[in-house]
Amino acid sequence: MKIYMEFEVASYKVDLYHLFFERLIHLLKTDGILGFITPNTYLTNLYIEPLRKFILDKSSIYKLIRHDESVFPDASVDTATIILRLNHETNLAEINRTLDHQVVFSHQINTQDWRTNTNLIFNTSSEKMLELKGTIPLSDCFESYFGIQAYDKKTSTSEIKTSNHYKPIVNGKDFNKNTQAIHEYWYDYQPQTIKSGGDWNVCNQPRVLIRQIGSVPIAGYCEEGILASNTIYNLYPKKHIDQKSVLQLMTIINSKLIAYLWKTNYSDEKKTFPKIKGYQLKSLPLPKSFGSNDSNLTDLSKKVLRLNNSLLRLVGDLASYIKAVLKGETSSKLQSWHELTFADFLKELTKAIKATNKVRIKEGHSPIPELTKKDEFEWMELFEPKKQEAQKLQAQIKATEKEIDQMVYELYGLSEEEILIVEGS
Repeated sequence: MKIYMEFEVASYKVDLYHLFFERLIHLLKTDGILGFITPNTYLTNLYIEPLRKFILDKSSIYKLIRHDESVFPDASVDTATIILRLNHETNLAEINRTLDHQVVFSHQINTQDWRTNTNLIFNTSSEKMLELKGTIPLSDCFESYFGIQAYDKKTSTSEIKTSNHYKPIVNGKDFNKNTQAIHEYWYDYQPQTIKSGGDWNVCNQPRVLIRQIGSVPIAGYCEEGILASNTIYNLYPKKHIDQKSVLQLMTIINSKLIAYLWKTNYSDEKKTFPKIKGYQLKSLPLPKSFGSNDSNLTDLSKKVLRLNNSLLRLVGDLASYIKAVLKGETSSKLQSWHELTFADFLKELTKAIKATNKVRIKEGHSPIPELTKKDEFEWMELFEPKKQEAQKLQAQIKATEKEIDQMVYELYGLSEEEILIVEGS
């Protein structure tokens, strides 16, 4: 038997520092103090619950410092410092953060709250945790499936379909909140190219897509017949759940309530590449009534998806025209032209023309003519109506999402006080 199995904190995956926690807490004398700076994964990782339980049972947390800045130059890892006391008669822990490499007090938290939450998660958020009743885990209604992983991504993906083996594939940048995933690439879908994932039975049905990277889950909608990369979770309904519930799930996950629950119950609070974990998605609470024929939520879900798709088409069409005028790639600002004033749009366009011309002249091509006053006027006639149309769609999207949020509060049975907590967060 491996020696680590002699430790109470031993779990699925043991890091050496887990064992040091247990051994040194045992060595502490009454009112003794112990401090560790370690990776912060033990605060929220599902599989490290035995360590969290041991810390809560055998000591009192005096202070916890989340380091928002890099501590060790040669290690790209998020860290935390925890200071423990033995038999210290208080449940109040001081939560601190770092700013310009100085420790700054944030707030106090009652560690008894950690004992009552799922998996004893050490949630350091200052936000109040909500206790939802009458819910079921998402896994009761939906399966979760990770996207396809290629042996060699470069040779397996292409911008064009070169044979009948190729199928459309999307990644995290191909969808956003309450939008439909639109593919730009094709995948050479053959057994020898697939390292893991890629079950066509999963991908050949409508489903919800969730980005793996993000501080909160970002959910989009995917039609059948499209693969998803291994930066994405696929959520598809179990046999007893109606396909109409797919859109309902998308908007529930994108609601203010779920964002709040995520930040207070699941977030790893990483500044660099915060991750959405599959087991966390599966445990997200859904109302017990989920899956019933809620036509109002279905209608609103369809509406917000339609509005977002209209906005994407509008923005994409003008961005494609700008790209054609420039005879090449455009900046991210020009691709998001609807977020600019016309004056800023002109500046970006002028800058892009100059940058493009440098390359064209170097390659022996004729330069794109610089903008004249007449050109600027013509661009204004094109830009302003398009921006007004985009703003109108954005206002409709915002209003529809607000309706959805209110409906979600009702589905979960939130009180007025709880709604104010979520809205004010």
